[in-house]
Formats: sequence, C-alpha cells, structure tokens
Amino acid sequence: MICRHWRGWTTREQADAYQTLLTGTVLPEIFARGINGLIRYQAMARDMIGEDGSPETEHVVEIWFTSIDAIKAFAGDDYEAAHMPDAAVAVLKRWDASALHYRLLDMQDKGPAA
Repeated sequence: MICRHWRGWTTREQADAYQTLLTGTVLPEIFARGINGLIRYQAMARDMIGEDGSPETEHVVEIWFTSIDAIKAFAGDDYEAAHMPDAAVAVLKRWDASALHYRLLDMQDKGPAA
C-alpha cells in the first residue's frame, strides 16, 4: 500500500469551514469516482501557531492506494502535484504544493476491544 500525504493550513476561523468542505464534499467526490486501487482516507487536524506567529490549524490528509498506478489514476502523470479545488483554495491560508508518497512497510491492529 502507498499513502499519499498532504498538508494545508487555515486560520482558526476557517478551520471548520475547510473540514466540512473536505469531509463533506472533496473526499466523498474522490471516492465517487470509483478509482480502482483507492482504499481509504484519513483526515486529521491540529491547532498550532504558524510561522508568522498567528494561530492556525494544520490539516493533514492521507489517502491510501494499492499502487502508484492507482495514484496516477487519481492525480494523473504528475501525481506528486497537489490537486486543489477552487473552494479549498478559498479557505486555505497555505498548502503543500506537492504530496508525499510513502510505502507501507508494516501495520498492526490491536483488534476489537475486549
């Protein structure tokens, strides 16, 4: 498996709007495309102080695929480039221009709670 890892930052005031857009529209639309090899996504956020000293929220999106070919089916041949819908650009303060891709080497689940 390969994890596509990307980050974007909002002001604290725009954090909820971006999270709603991301989990309510952007990610469901990606899944609706029926891309062969797309497994799952994770969306995470944390409040922090930005490089300019102002409060902001970092958003991390990880989308899991079976292969680089599956990622290319999602993102095209320039698969490392970030793909930014206009609505996301409108609420983000800044973002990574490229996504990082990591091969999964090992994963272990604890299993159901006893």
